[in-house]
Amino acid sequence: MPTPEHIRAASREKRKRICVICGAHFMVPSVERIGRTCSNECGRKHQGNLAAARVHSPETKAKRVQSLKAAWADPERRSKWTAKTRAAMRDWHKDPDNAAAFAARSSERMKRRHADPEWQKVRDKRSSATMKTTWETRREQFTVQAAERYLRHEEAGTGINSPDAKRRKAIAVQWIMKKAQEAFHAETEYNAVYAEVQARLRREMPYDGPQEGSDYMDYLQMLGRAVTCSPECRTIADTFLSEAISRFAKAWNARRDSAPPQSKDG
Repeated sequence: MPTPEHIRAASREKRKRICVICGAHFMVPSVERIGRTCSNECGRKHQGNLAAARVHSPETKAKRVQSLKAAWADPERRSKWTAKTRAAMRDWHKDPDNAAAFAARSSERMKRRHADPEWQKVRDKRSSATMKTTWETRREQFTVQAAERYLRHEEAGTGINSPDAKRRKAIAVQWIMKKAQEAFHAETEYNAVYAEVQARLRREMPYDGPQEGSDYMDYLQMLGRAVTCSPECRTIADTFLSEAISRFAKAWNARRDSAPPQSKDG
């Protein structure tokens, strides 16, 4: 007759299992339990493997898609799902190891994507489509908001066409252009090139005396326009001023932001 020890040993042998994920040996609570995995983590991996290997028919896939769309269309269910997901993500990110691993994975993924020319095309196409869709669906809303904002500033006297705005704009333009001109003559060889071109054009187009309806001053004005529009002078001026105006515009904004606020009385 078997003893209780033999019965317990036989029961333990029947309850022994091997995890299909990690291969660890474990025991299930009862003989009736199948017990394919040793832990919840391995169980989730096993379920994921089964889902990946499962092949659904087109009809089943269509039903699943319709079911998910119907569930997502319910505002209350969608808000609950969003809140639950965000709360879970916040809890997961509270662990420093999880946050560091997530940041490292995201950084590597974005580096690979930005180095791929095909991904750049996909991103640009997606961004253009998103901006186009947003503008088409909210054009009327954006237009109304812009018009209301413009009228509100105009009524308050703070709009872009108000006398105070025009005065401030004129002061800024005058300061920026003055600084750009000073830097232009100090940092380039424009004056020397101007003198060389003027001497050459004087030789090519000498003054022949007063003509009908013109005098020497008209000749000097014509000569000055020709020198200013010459390729040598235009190249220096266009290249430098395009950079200098932007540079001194930033300097003006920094100067304005750092200045102490003034009262309306000045």
